Amino acid sequence: MTTTYMDLLTTPGISTHIASHLTDADATIETLYKLVGHDSRTQHELQPFVDAIREKRKLKTLRNIKRRNRRRIKKMLTALRAYINEIELVAGPKRKRIRLILTMFEYLCSIKNDISLLKNHLSATTIMNTLDRLCAEARGMRNTDLYTKAMECKQQLVEILRHKATASE
Repeated sequence: MTTTYMDLLTTPGISTHIASHLTDADATIETLYKLVGHDSRTQHELQPFVDAIREKRKLKTLRNIKRRNRRRIKKMLTALRAYINEIELVAGPKRKRIRLILTMFEYLCSIKNDISLLKNHLSATTIMNTLDRLCAEARGMRNTDLYTKAMECKQQLVEILRHKATASE
């Protein structure tokens, strides 16, 4: 670009007039901003347009994150409900019920990166009380393998829930 065109673009009001005829989502405004950005006066004129574009992008990104998190929450709650329904329907040996409960808690451990999304749906106290009861039942059945697995799962969930509690403060 020759100096005369640059002088024209950096004339007070010209870049603002050009930007006002472009749509907010148009990348042309950002390109114009970068092109004449060395001139502080012109940069100052275009800053509100560029800020509006950046704000819209930020809001769109936040909406996408919320939408993705809602889908993850729905998927996790569906899986947990399926475990709970299966546990409630089990009749017969207590051992089978305990194994299903343990499988559910292993699932909770496997989603540890997303468990903070469930803070409005799961109570850490309820989880820990259920794990304590599960460990006691496994110990009472004298099933060392089941007890060991229950304790391992409990330790993992304790760490996850502690991290969740400190992250939410």
